[in-house]
Amino acid sequence: DENAAKEFALSINNAFDELIITSHGTHSISCSIGLATSSETKSLEDVLIEADTSMYEQKKRQHLQRSKGGMATRTVERALSEERIEVWYQPMVCIQKPGNYKLIVSEAVVRLRSRDGGIILPADFLTDVRSGSLGYMVDKKVVSLSIHALSRWLASGIVNQDFKMSIKLSEQAINDPSFLATL
Repeated sequence: DENAAKEFALSINNAFDELIITSHGTHSISCSIGLATSSETKSLEDVLIEADTSMYEQKKRQHLQRSKGGMATRTVERALSEERIEVWYQPMVCIQKPGNYKLIVSEAVVRLRSRDGGIILPADFLTDVRSGSLGYMVDKKVVSLSIHALSRWLASGIVNQDFKMSIKLSEQAINDPSFLATL
């Protein structure tokens, strides 16, 4: 039936939404599916023409989405909904003497975990989503994960009260008065 065909086509199309990470970089691929269903009043030629037209319309939509950061946007949306946002911490230490150092600051850096376990770096997605509501959602997630990590570190004695954490936030988050509630 037509609904089952649409669901099947959508599931195939969605399989191509995730960025692919290889040793040669980050890549995106897509597919275009022309969907048409037959009926007693349509000839096979009409169905094929309808499917072909549908496919080219989809290609045009995909091209517009890609030019607006669509692939990165879909990747971040899925990573948020599937809890695949990670925060990595870059420590800064004060070396008091050789072999003796103190952890004084850590910078929180966002990463996405791909479905196959790879890591998607901020350069591959952040600029496309930073200025919109999706960037704001990423900021909130990074702040939440960072504060929880800091709480665990303080409770276990890994860091003390003098320790500082640096978190890069979007302008939208910084200028939003309600973001203070998140902090």
